[in-house]
Amino acid sequence: MDLTAAKRAMDAQSISAGVAEDFEAFCEKFIATQSVRYEHFVGIWKEMQMSFMFGGRQSDQECREVHFS
Repeated sequence: MDLTAAKRAMDAQSISAGVAEDFEAFCEKFIATQSVRYEHFVGIWKEMQMSFMFGGRQSDQECREVHFS
């Protein structure tokens, strides 16, 4: 296994895997509303169940480990 493949395998196992994609999709949906209203923001947040991204984390450190590549 080369270094790039190893990094991809580690990234796939990361507790934050998928977070960047979820945030990107969230931002795209919110921008598409062409609104700055909080109720639109919250509606999309709830629709996409974004609050669950921290579910099952064992510590505060895991919650803070969200990073983007």
